Amino acid sequence: MEPERIGKAPRFYLPLMCKICGDVARGFNFDVITCLSCKAFFRRNAFRLSSIRCCQRKNCCKITKETRSYCPACRLKKCYAFGMNSNLIQSVSKRETSSHVFKESMIEKQNKMQLSTPRPIGLLQNDSSMLSHDQWNLLSNIIRSYDKQNVVNEVRRILESKSSLPAKLRLKPADTMDLMSKPLENIVLLMGNSPHFCALSSNAHRAVVSHNILLTGGLDGYFVARETDQLKNIHYMIASSALYGSDFMAQCAKDNERLEPNGNLIKIMLFVLIFSSNCSMVVFNDKEDINIMSSTIELIHIQNIYLAILWKYLIYLYGYNQAIVHFSAMVKSVLDMLRRVEDLSKNDTLERIIDRVVTHAERSLAIED
Repeated sequence: MEPERIGKAPRFYLPLMCKICGDVARGFNFDVITCLSCKAFFRRNAFRLSSIRCCQRKNCCKITKETRSYCPACRLKKCYAFGMNSNLIQSVSKRETSSHVFKESMIEKQNKMQLSTPRPIGLLQNDSSMLSHDQWNLLSNIIRSYDKQNVVNEVRRILESKSSLPAKLRLKPADTMDLMSKPLENIVLLMGNSPHFCALSSNAHRAVVSHNILLTGGLDGYFVARETDQLKNIHYMIASSALYGSDFMAQCAKDNERLEPNGNLIKIMLFVLIFSSNCSMVVFNDKEDINIMSSTIELIHIQNIYLAILWKYLIYLYGYNQAIVHFSAMVKSVLDMLRRVEDLSKNDTLERIIDRVVTHAERSLAIED
């Protein structure tokens, strides 16, 4: 029996870089990794679009650390393009463009300072300090690792290129199989780039690949479909319905509408599922090596690391009560995905895709027998 290699995974921290200008970042600000300068810029200007000086270079200025102060219009445009969320700005009001209303808000703030209430205890406080520096680094690495694979842009490019062809050459059933395999292959790449995965034993590697790829890839598929409007593409829906049935695809579209809107949370949830001891349907297999089943105890500690980050980040974004709502909704999406997987459990087409991806995963991740 191979000796178990249980222990802490080595830490590989990538430097945080501002998504807007490329300067050194200080963590997440308004849902995006930014430097302090871009954080302050967005806070000042997010609700003052009408007062921003128009771009003099056809709205195509390159924003860097050196040029970020040259064109506020392009800088703000890039902030919104990368997903900075103005709803998270608590100290600025959309009505502050009026000087009269601004004075009223200052009076209200002074009254609140005079009548301050006791600070809530524990998890009830929306406190960013709940996430340690190591947790912020791991959270950043999760998102950068996912974005580096570029699966969303790849699927979007395929959909656009196929949709531009003549009607007879547009999306065929074979094309939909290729599109379905993209998120599954993306999960394999995420596994291979994870230091936690690399620190596991071979038996644990095999357990993760055989038990978790399908559901995790399915959730990633929902996310990719939402980001690319894949389930709103009439050509894709027609070709997919020929393989999986129109009722099944209609239900997938309904499930997709309920998916968590914050993509970063979905990316963290993918890692929670990757390191699950088993997130597939429980089917007894008397041919499965007992060492594979017993080695899943290795995964519990790692999954707890990612689950703690997800929970603390939810509280950081939404506060304790809304964190519960968002977390429950994500669990519901996972259960919906599990039901769709069960519906397709006897589909020969899907079985071929899964067998191909699992075989590829075992080879690319160097899982030995």
